[in-house]
Amino acid sequence: MKNLACGCPGSHVRTIERTENQTTEPSGRLASELRQWPTQLHLVPPTAPYLQNAHLLIAADCVPFAYGDFHRDFIKGRVLVNACPKLDDTSPYVEKRRRSSVRTISSRSPSLSWKFPAAGDSA
Repeated sequence: MKNLACGCPGSHVRTIERTENQTTEPSGRLASELRQWPTQLHLVPPTAPYLQNAHLLIAADCVPFAYGDFHRDFIKGRVLVNACPKLDDTSPYVEKRRRSSVRTISSRSPSLSWKFPAAGDSA
């Protein structure tokens, strides 16, 4: 992933610093709670620094579109990754989980039966 010919900026790992008092912008709009990039689980390397000891939120791709207060209610204080439980092959995500040092995992999806596979689980 390091040397992609396309140079896609979506594959560059970066942390976004947020201060605790950044809840609204001067315009009265809510500020983003996003703390890192990329968010797409397929693009996130298990060695990304923001995963170390993180409180991870795994969201189905569609949830932020369907839930208007997603940033305020779910992202604050967490590292967000997203994937599609219906269309993605989740088996590679198990290995990513094994190789990361995530502290906690919570998930949000339209189907409450979807659970992110834990390190010891089969996909």
